[in-house]
Formats: sequence, structure tokens, C-alpha cells
Amino acid sequence: LTTIRIANPRLTILIVEHRLRPFVDLIDRICLLNKWGELEFDASPSQYFQSRENFHEIFLRDHLFHAQLVSLLSPSRNNFSIESEKTPLIQINDLDFSYPGNTNPVFSKLFLSINSNEILGIVGDNGSGKTTLLYLLAQILEPTQGDIFFQGKNLHSVPQDSFFPQIGFIFQNPENQIFANTVHDEILYGPRNFRVIPVDSPSVFEKSLIEKYLPLIGEHRDTNAIIAQTNPFQLSWGQKRRLNLASIFAYDPDILLIDEPFIGQDAASILKVLGILDDFHVKGKTIVIVSHDHKLLETFCTRVVDLTQLTQETLLLNSDHSIPETLPNKDSGKYLSTISDNSSLEISERATSRKDLRLQKVVSSQKRKRQKKMSRINLYLNQLTFQDHQSLRENWMFTLNPMLKLLVLVTFTVFLFLQSSIMILFACYVIILFLAKFASLSWKRLLRQMRWFLALTLVYIPLNTLFDAQLHPDDTVLFYLFSPQLPVRRIALYFSIRTGFFIIILLTSAILFTQTTSLKDLVYSMIQWGIPYRFAFTLMIGLRYLPLIEQEANTVEIAQKLRGAGLGKRNTLKSLYKYITQRITTLMINLIRKTKITSLTIESRGFGLHSRRSNLYHVEWATKEWVLGILYLFIWLISFGFSLGWNPLSISMPSLYSIYSLWF
Repeated sequence: LTTIRIANPRLTILIVEHRLRPFVDLIDRICLLNKWGELEFDASPSQYFQSRENFHEIFLRDHLFHAQLVSLLSPSRNNFSIESEKTPLIQINDLDFSYPGNTNPVFSKLFLSINSNEILGIVGDNGSGKTTLLYLLAQILEPTQGDIFFQGKNLHSVPQDSFFPQIGFIFQNPENQIFANTVHDEILYGPRNFRVIPVDSPSVFEKSLIEKYLPLIGEHRDTNAIIAQTNPFQLSWGQKRRLNLASIFAYDPDILLIDEPFIGQDAASILKVLGILDDFHVKGKTIVIVSHDHKLLETFCTRVVDLTQLTQETLLLNSDHSIPETLPNKDSGKYLSTISDNSSLEISERATSRKDLRLQKVVSSQKRKRQKKMSRINLYLNQLTFQDHQSLRENWMFTLNPMLKLLVLVTFTVFLFLQSSIMILFACYVIILFLAKFASLSWKRLLRQMRWFLALTLVYIPLNTLFDAQLHPDDTVLFYLFSPQLPVRRIALYFSIRTGFFIIILLTSAILFTQTTSLKDLVYSMIQWGIPYRFAFTLMIGLRYLPLIEQEANTVEIAQKLRGAGLGKRNTLKSLYKYITQRITTLMINLIRKTKITSLTIESRGFGLHSRRSNLYHVEWATKEWVLGILYLFIWLISFGFSLGWNPLSISMPSLYSIYSLWF
């Protein structure tokens, strides 16, 4: 901003922030709004510093003085026994982790202890692995190598339905973990899923939870009764963050993991959040906070870990500014058992007995099973290529003209809509799989999507039976291999399988197109063909939202499972339907809001003002691409004619059931 201001002194810059320090040398004027939206102060920075002590409330986060933060801390914080503070709740030993497709590891030989009843702050540069560490602690991610122990047990051997009730996780975006229609039901979402509400008097217990945790949200304009019936998405950002805390506290976990709780929070909100966290800590709970606000964590936390230096020497900054402690040599065959303030390092030898080795094999087997089970959750919309992306760019399908591939995709979709034969749909799916294999995509991961085909088939069977789906008399169906003794109508089963194949083929072909097409070449090739720039750019943005959908869907699903939704084997079809509906609702609200923000951002930069846009970037059409395009259109027109009933050769194609009857 300083460089921009120097380059263009006449430019007006408006900054909306809760912090003044980063911009104090840049700004010329300060306007402060109170919680009622009234203008409290409007003057120069120098006048503000002279009169800030006369304000009745704290406006900026920079003025959260050390004494004010310390006054929040409970006097009983230091009354816990030293032995309790030294008890390791979580132990990380020799941990390695790297994301799929990334050769640079996030963690390498990580050793760390999280003690019982401590407030641990995690700081570090962007990309140092702060959020990743929380995901590993919460069983959201699996380490590549190494072990994580929780209460003395290897985390791989702890079932999720018994582990999740003991932890609470607060994501960066509070809207990713809101699933109920009212604040009242959102607070009770976790206790109801984890079944901590007594059966004999549920209403009394739920009322006590609401009375206890509803005031944490806070709203000076409305009463608690009005807030309880408010839709959570209508709350402010800070209120949503405090609602997340209230919904987690309601089922009383042992450890709380918080990712960037101070983003977008003013000074008053930060004081309120810290007060809530301190009350939680006084109950003997453990808190792990990830934040960029180093000074705030130094004052509030009992211990702070800098992940930037942790990979080298594990720097621990204590609230009393004691000398940092370092780990022993990681190559010495020993691991860190516990780290706490003013305590020595307890070193334990690695277990080498046959019993321990056998236990390690069992843990490794359970880890592989869990990884295989977790992998079935994802659609793999953005993980279908091999790790070597450069080899993909050299593939023959990547070099084809984007308009040719778009033409094939559009006409292929039209052909699918007109197709009623399941055999032909199956053949189309096999062809797409072979093309994906030739394009260096992961065939195995594509085949995993067949579970969605089975799920869609099961969903559509009762719907088609209910609405009595019927075929047109002129339709040729190559399907009747199934016996009439099936418990469902054959016609309903046919429509269900056809719909499942149709959706899975469209999904796979869209993945194949996006993974083998340069979005830049696609936009400019569409412009060369006379398509307005706004439509070409909108299509590109839509394709880029495919990986975002998967990322948001996975985050929402994980947040829901962390609060007990769908865990265990006691779920009914009604409860599963409710969980899926809540997940889809939260996902759609997040996507719609992000789409709206994206559209406002690009429109504010002049997008759509001109129907045409000149460019010097030209996408060439090779001779072979012209030949392939003409040949494909010729084949498509013939297939299209057959789909409409045009059969000049009067060829009658028998059904599979008739062939089966002739043979048997």
C-alpha cells in the first residue's frame, strides 16, 4: 500500500481494520464506529493517540494492554499441581507428513508433547503447518510416518466414535460447522449426536445447556430468547465464532483445538473469547490455539510453540519469557516424552521387544484400513493426476485444441440425454475410462466413483417405483436380462441404473476435460470463435470451482463428523437423510456466498463492460484436429439419427433378455 501511495499520491485508500499498528505510517485520518454503528471519533492519528485514554471502550486490538489480558485470567490458573501440568495428554513421536502430489514434506521428524491442562499456542509463518498439525491431532489427516498418542493410546487404534466426543475443533471459517436452523438447535447439535443427553429428562437437560451457553454468544440488540430462535447464518462473524465455542462446550470435550480464532475480531470480541476460553481451561481442560497474533498468545497461553523453528530445534516460548528449550538429537534413537515449563526432558528408549513390534504391525494394519476407508469419502475432483504434472502436459490429449474437446463434451452430453440403452451407456463409460488412462489419469481413483453410481441407483429405485416410471413403446431397451422375480419393478430398476450411469459419466467426462485442458487456452480459443469474453471467463471460473466444491464438501463433512453426526452403527435412514440434508444446506450456502463475493470482486474491476476483448494470444488448430473434429461430428450425427429412430438399414437390435431366452 505504501508503494501504491507513493506511485499515485492522488489515489484514495479506504482500509477497514481492527488493528492500527500496521497502517499507522500510512493513514491520514481515523474513523471509529461503536457497536451501535455510530461515529465515535473522526480525526488524525495524532489526535487519536492523545485522546484514546478518554474512550469508555476499547476499539482497536492494538490497545489490548498486558494488564487487561492478565485480568481475564482466573486466579486459580496456577493452583493446579505440577504433576498435572507434566502429564502428557498428546504425544507426537517421529512424525512425517506430506500432502499427496507434493514432494516437499510439511513435517519431518516432528516431536512434540501437549500436556494435560495447558493452553498451548501454535505460531509460525504461512505454510509452516499450523492448521495441518491440528488436522493431524483431530484424526482428519493421517501421518505419513510416525505415531500420535492420545492418553497413552496410539491414535490409529482409537475409534472415531469414542475419540471425537473427547475433542472439540473450531475451523477458521465458522460457517463450515453450522448445521442447524436455529441457534438453539445448533448448541444442542453435538450433545444430541453424541447421545450425552439423559433419556429420562431430556428437556430439562437441554434447557440447562441453553441457559448456560446461550449467553456466550452475546447480542446487545436482542434478548436471549430471540437469539435462540435466530438462524445461525444471520449472526455476525464474531457471534458465529462464539456460537461454535458454545456448541463445542455443550458436549464437554477434554481438549479444544482452535484454528485462527481472532480473525475479524475486534478488541471487545477478543476479550470475550479469551474469557470464555479461560473459563474452559479452569475446568481442567486442554486448549491448543493456532494464531498469527504472537504477542496475544504469549500473554494468554501457558506455552507457545513456533512451528517455523520446530522442524530444526523446537523453540518453545513461555509466557514468562524463559530460555527456549531444544529437543535432543533426533538421530540418537530416542524420542521426547514430555515438555513443560521449567521441567527436564524425559527421554525414553524406543521399544524393540517382540511384543512392541507386533503391536506396531497391528497399528500399521489399522492405519492402512482407516486410510482406505477415509479415501472413499472424497470425489477426487482435484486429485486425479499423477504427481508428475509435467508429464501430463506432454500427453497427447493435453495438446489438443480446447474448442475441439469442448465440442466433444457438449455433443457427447446431448447424445447421453437421448440414449436409453444401458449397454451403450456402459460402453461410453468404458471408453471414458480408457481415455483417462491414455491421458495419464488415475484409473483406480476414477473407478472408486462407481460407489456413487451404486448410491444413486439405490436412491432412484424407490422414486421411480413411486412415480410408476414407464418407457415409450418405441424405445429400444437393451436391458431385460434381469428376472421378473426381482422385488422391484424392472422398469424402475432400469431407470435407476440409467440415471446413475448418466450422472457418473457426466462427472467423469467433466473431470477428464478439466484435467487435460489449459483454462487459459480455453478462454482465448473461445474468444477466437466469437464467444463474448464474459461468457468465456464465466465458464473458466465455473470449472475452477470444481476443486473448490470438493474442498468445501470435505471440510463440511469433517466438521459434521467431529460433532458426532453419522458416527457409529446406530444410525437410521431418517437420521442419515437428516445429516445429508444439513451437509448439503451448509455447503450450498457457503458456495453461494463465495460465488457472490467472486462476482462482486470481478465486476468491481470492470468485468463485463466490453463484449469483446482484444488479445495477441492465438490458439492454433492443427490439421489433425480439423480431421478429428469433422470425423467426430459425422459419427455423432449418425448416432444422433439412430437415437431419434432413424434406421435406413432397418436393423432390429435384439434385447439381452431375448438373447438370454434363445440360449437358455
